[in-house]
Amino acid sequence: MFPLCVTETLNLTANMLIGNMPQNLDNLVNLKNLDLSSNSINDILPEECFQMESLQELILSNNSFYGTIPQSYENFQGLDMYLDGNRLSGVIPPLSEGSLLNLEELLLNNNQLSGTVSDLFCQLKTNYHLEDLWTDCESRQIECDCCTACF
Repeated sequence: MFPLCVTETLNLTANMLIGNMPQNLDNLVNLKNLDLSSNSINDILPEECFQMESLQELILSNNSFYGTIPQSYENFQGLDMYLDGNRLSGVIPPLSEGSLLNLEELLLNNNQLSGTVSDLFCQLKTNYHLEDLWTDCESRQIECDCCTACF
């Protein structure tokens, strides 16, 4: 048996997880990849997921996460954040200058989000590494001048 604190990848995709988000994930201080996609997790997005310093890939797609995206999402230091296919609502929180500079992919589509995507996201595409920004802009729920895919 190995100690969980050295775990770098936790992939529980399609494991029929039901209910709340697993607790104490922030104890996995070396975690780089967290994939809980395609389960039935029915919970709010935990702020600690966005504050884990070593996390590079956060994949929470296709669950039943609900509520708003916490403002702490802008503290995420990783490359990929997949929040698509949930029941998230409200507006995409504003982005502060200097946030999400390492982000390469942000998937927010197939939720119940609304509003306007901040121009700072467009700057991340132009001046930094953001390649994919997916939202529900085709249905006009979200206004986005720089999304790479609209649903």
